[in-house]
Amino acid sequence: MATLEQLRTWIESTVDDDSFEADYIDALINEAIEEIAAQVLLPDLESSDVVTTVVDSAVADLPADYSRGLYGVSIAEQTRQPVVLSSMKLMQERYPDIEAENVTGDIKYVCTRGTELVYQPVPVEATDVTIRYYMNPTPLASDGDSPSYIPARMHRPLIVSYVCAILFDDIEDGMEGVKANTQRHEQRYEVALAKLAGSIKTGQSRPGPPQGVNQWV
Repeated sequence: MATLEQLRTWIESTVDDDSFEADYIDALINEAIEEIAAQVLLPDLESSDVVTTVVDSAVADLPADYSRGLYGVSIAEQTRQPVVLSSMKLMQERYPDIEAENVTGDIKYVCTRGTELVYQPVPVEATDVTIRYYMNPTPLASDGDSPSYIPARMHRPLIVSYVCAILFDDIEDGMEGVKANTQRHEQRYEVALAKLAGSIKTGQSRPGPPQGVNQWV
């Protein structure tokens, strides 16, 4: 498992240009990790937390580490669990004017909107809702930190290639013809990303809820 220091060393040896500061490279490494997590539902970033509904309101704040992919909801006080909707559009088809006039009762549907959890109907009392989702990756801050949620075999073709493509794009800026190094590392990154997504799709994780958690629309 590569550490931040090792990733930086690989990048520096590949690019071989002293004009790029270590802090800048580290920032790009974390950008690469965020981008990978935004493109692929990484199993090790699956998480859960409790959101408490707000009385007389159809929305509540999502956890600070929420990234995307709400796939499960459970409420201890309810026998029938809510359906997770994949978009606000589907929620509005069922409740066209949720901001102006809330229907009260047990929650039947939930979805996300930006940093908010949206639910309908609205419970008459504050209710704890356990949600399952994909969280943001923790940034690498110390030299010994490692992106353990990305398979070790993919660190070089994904993270290193992503950063090298950006650095070579700066180096080759203004050059005539094809930016050969930039293009090579961009292609490596895209191929590796597709491989990672494919391996996860075959059984490591899921784009929707696991069977038995919630219906997902």
